[in-house]
Amino acid sequence: MKLGLAVVYLVHEDSEPLLRLHLERIRRHTTVPYLIHGTPLRLPPSFHRHLQADDVRLHSLTPPADALPHVEHSALLTGLLRRAVADGCTHVGTLHVDSFPVTDGWAENIAGGLNARQPVAAIREEMEGDTPARPNLAGMIALADYWREARPFLVPLPELEQTAGWSAFLRRHQQHVTHSGVGLGYCLEQSGRSWIPLRRTSSRRRHPVLAGIYDNLIFHLGAATRPRSFFTDSAGVSDTWAMRQRRRSASLARRVLPKAVRRILRPLRPAGRLYDARPTQQNEAVFAKMRDELFADADRFLAATMSDR
Repeated sequence: MKLGLAVVYLVHEDSEPLLRLHLERIRRHTTVPYLIHGTPLRLPPSFHRHLQADDVRLHSLTPPADALPHVEHSALLTGLLRRAVADGCTHVGTLHVDSFPVTDGWAENIAGGLNARQPVAAIREEMEGDTPARPNLAGMIALADYWREARPFLVPLPELEQTAGWSAFLRRHQQHVTHSGVGLGYCLEQSGRSWIPLRRTSSRRRHPVLAGIYDNLIFHLGAATRPRSFFTDSAGVSDTWAMRQRRRSASLARRVLPKAVRRILRPLRPAGRLYDARPTQQNEAVFAKMRDELFADADRFLAATMSDR
């Protein structure tokens, strides 16, 4: 097995320990030959030294102009995955900067379940809107042969988003979040394939989404580079009226508004939110506390998270 990992290195200035931890845990727990295919994205200059290593190959990639964040991230991951395939890998995968393995042999454990009908395994976080339509790219491994032959995309092209087939795919799975990975789910389904979900095995006691461990193999802090706004909040996992309205409104906007118009209107969304801002504020506080605990003593935090079921 030869693994090629694609990672976009987008890290906030206050999260340098997260970058170090991400790299250290990959090195500690990956027991097969591997290479990280990475590209920096608005990475602080002083952080680049962490990526100067034999197990990291940096690629100079340019993201699409004026793209939404998830489209920008997906475009870069697509380029990195293609380079990993061209490098002769038997398996390719993706991680985020805030996700990393927590168990020795994680890669071969996941790869052992892959086959021609299910060539992809990935995190599935139901509490953040993931369905069978969306392999979550915070933790994904796939057969390189599938990637080489099918050349799947991670997010849909604008012209596909306007088709009845794409809309039917989203409705069929009740997939309201069209972030990175939904395009891959579509490609798999269109070819008669499916993917293996890596489900959360740690407790949701402290938060329904943040700081999860999946299949006892991969940790994902979550929302390290974006606002801490989720479909579920830190008070519980109930599906509130406001959450349902938010999803319905987002789904309707995607169906009736061209992508260029949605991009123009996007900055105006906070002024017209249909939901209470307090859950986001609670999420920010919970995230800050969890991140501080992780940075202070990663071994202790991860061990406690794994044992808390």
